[in-house]
Amino acid sequence: MKRNRLLLIAGFPLLMVLLVSNVLYHTGSPGAKSGSPGDGLATCTGCHGGTAQTVAGWITTNIPASGYVAGQTYTITATATHTGAALFGFELTAENSANAKRGTFIITNATETQLTNANKAVTHTTNGTNPSGNSRTWTMNWTAPAAGTGTITFYAAFNAANGNGASTGDVIYKSSTAVQEFVAPQTTLTLNLTGMTPHIGQLFEARLIDKIDLSEVDRKKVASISSASFSVVFDGIINGRSYFVDFYADKNGNGVYNAPTVDHAWRLSANAINGGASLNFAYNTSFTDIDWRHLVTLNLTGMTPHLGQKFEARLVNINRNMKEAGRVTINSVGSGSFQVKLPFAEPGHSYYVEFYADMNENGRFDPAPDDHTWRLESMTTSGDVSLNFAHSTNFSEIPWKGLFKLQFSGMTPHLGQSVSVRLIETVSGKEAGRGVRNADLAAFSLGVPCLENGKTYQVDFYADLNENGIYDAPPVDHAWRLTSGSISGDKSLLFSHNTSFTDIGWSYLITLHGSGLTPHLGQLFEMRIFNAQTFYESGRITIPELLVPEVFLELPGHDLGGTYNIDFYADMNENGGYDPPPADHAWREIVAGLVNDTIVDFEHNTDFTDIDWIVGVTAASLRNDVRVFPNPFTDRLWINSDPGLPAINNIRLYNVSGGLIIDDHTQGNSVYLNTGSLKPGVYLVSISFADGRSLTRKLVRF
Repeated sequence: MKRNRLLLIAGFPLLMVLLVSNVLYHTGSPGAKSGSPGDGLATCTGCHGGTAQTVAGWITTNIPASGYVAGQTYTITATATHTGAALFGFELTAENSANAKRGTFIITNATETQLTNANKAVTHTTNGTNPSGNSRTWTMNWTAPAAGTGTITFYAAFNAANGNGASTGDVIYKSSTAVQEFVAPQTTLTLNLTGMTPHIGQLFEARLIDKIDLSEVDRKKVASISSASFSVVFDGIINGRSYFVDFYADKNGNGVYNAPTVDHAWRLSANAINGGASLNFAYNTSFTDIDWRHLVTLNLTGMTPHLGQKFEARLVNINRNMKEAGRVTINSVGSGSFQVKLPFAEPGHSYYVEFYADMNENGRFDPAPDDHTWRLESMTTSGDVSLNFAHSTNFSEIPWKGLFKLQFSGMTPHLGQSVSVRLIETVSGKEAGRGVRNADLAAFSLGVPCLENGKTYQVDFYADLNENGIYDAPPVDHAWRLTSGSISGDKSLLFSHNTSFTDIGWSYLITLHGSGLTPHLGQLFEMRIFNAQTFYESGRITIPELLVPEVFLELPGHDLGGTYNIDFYADMNENGGYDPPPADHAWREIVAGLVNDTIVDFEHNTDFTDIDWIVGVTAASLRNDVRVFPNPFTDRLWINSDPGLPAINNIRLYNVSGGLIIDDHTQGNSVYLNTGSLKPGVYLVSISFADGRSLTRKLVRF
């Protein structure tokens, strides 16, 4: 008796041993046999013989003729036809012009279809093989990739099986269809200025900002204004979009932007404009602080190994405790030499430039060598900066974070109001990041670069409906809560305004703005904040090596009305932990009756305070009761504490740039760390105990 089983579907290598053991792939393809270039043009003819027949029209979509739009989801339909076929099977995938898998497939009928090839393709299930007459149809959804991906081709291989239980008599087909990316026509916007006589001879700069995500589209510079009337032309305008136009004249002649009235600055609004539009401006004294940022241009050469791959670069602000200032994404590297413009640098601040190429092409950041990752040495911005980089294999460890983006729609009730978002890691309950912006349009987005792979987040956000500048529980303000799901790279969530409000219990930021810290450059610096009434510590920051004399250190988690102590110290004697002054320099600032997010200004002085950093025991005695050995170390490290001490509950190892290398939560009085993968250099280990005490030591890796 014959068995009506599908012996081979489009897309898998069937070994003869499997035929002998009667293991048949009627349950779906193991992948990489779609007939696509990225799959090596492989179908199942390797086992069934013959040549796959090319057919047209077997793949259809509801993508419009104008092309797919990044982030939108479409329906893909695959249909096989063969007279007399007993069973059908298929595998379908999507690739860009560089033959890389792009977009995300979503199963809409789990009974008949499933994902395969590392979720980069779709195949049938056992229940999805039976024909309907002489044909079989499968449907699935596909979410389009990021803007700039270009033309996508869907490839599929099909097997029309005769069900004779052998590898003969089946017919293999392959089909493909290409869809273009929708690219909105780009044109220009002209800014016409008159009456600029007060600024003749001065530097003039202008920039164009997209209101949807506040990204900079273009900027122009006039080295010296020569006439009271002149024009600048912006490129990259998309018809129907809305923009801000920011510009300033360098009134004080120092070559950089200063907030009015030192310099004269303005912001104009251009809504729903079309190609070739003009915007007119006559000089006036209604100035606006436009918070100008310097442009860092990264010039890359020798990047041929990464053609067709995703590339991302970002600025990391050293003054703001390695906080990301902004990032740029290139979906597909098109040339071995190219530029990346990063218009995010605050005047006078120091930055690292971190960037990577998605070498393994999984669409997200992975540490080297899976991806190629680099960091350029710090630089201070006193104006625009141009940096050169030639491809090398001297990779850097960079603590890259995935970008969370919340895409709003229907926000008309909140136009002109402040919208705030924060993410809380669900396991630890700690805030991972936050952002705020005005609702300038009914549809806009807000991004927060704070995601770690494998974690999930609670997303809290609110619109300040009563416009008092702080959070009030609904319905006074409108507030909502979403969940992120498990993270793998970047993540976008769509939100449409509704009245299903949630009291999200917002907390506030306290920021220490420290200046004049030059005496402590190169030293360990730590800060903590705790409630003066409850003595609950809301958080702490450890900087293994202070690199700049001015810092902005922010900690969330504070309630309105509370009084908070901000304790901080510099390890003046450089023994790796806190000692009471004058051995170390320590200070306490007090915030009494918190009324909103607060910045506390501090300038270095010698009015020291013993802040009792290690509660209940001196730092010296704690150091004597804890052994970290060997030091210097090589491929292993032990931390032993006196049995009379509370258990160790966390060990964190940092490099000298403040990057977290190891985060170990092993508990006990003796902890072993495998350090064989670490590079030679200087490290700092922070040891935390169950009673809240901590200790930091400097180590050397041979």
